[in-house]
Amino acid sequence: MNKSFTLVLLFVLIGSVTTFAQAEIPIDQRLYDVFDGDFLKKLQADKSFHLQYYNFSLDNSYQIIEIPKEKNMKLPKVKIKDLDKINILKLQKEQKLTKSLDSPTYYQIKGSNKVLMIRSEKDFAKRLNKHLGRI
Repeated sequence: MNKSFTLVLLFVLIGSVTTFAQAEIPIDQRLYDVFDGDFLKKLQADKSFHLQYYNFSLDNSYQIIEIPKEKNMKLPKVKIKDLDKINILKLQKEQKLTKSLDSPTYYQIKGSNKVLMIRSEKDFAKRLNKHLGRI
């Protein structure tokens, strides 16, 4: 993890120290493909912000963009079996996809005219804070 990414993540985590509602935070089933069940249960029991971060990340940290076939973009490739069932955290772990602090990261999806755009950490943090009602 690069230093800038770590600093932004730390900022988001420190800013989230405020008490959350006492309702139990659900565990998205896709997280079990990436994390140990005991770890997830501990996050849930502790009402950890990390669990909210991971849950929100699954559907909000990326976007699929269609590109015209005539565009000849030289992007790193990513293999995605089913575009309707993406587990971005699993993809990042298995295919070593990176995320930038300031700008989106783009990957050509193999066998398609689509691009996976991973949001920058700053953009994602802004969206997460808005989702949590902090801005």
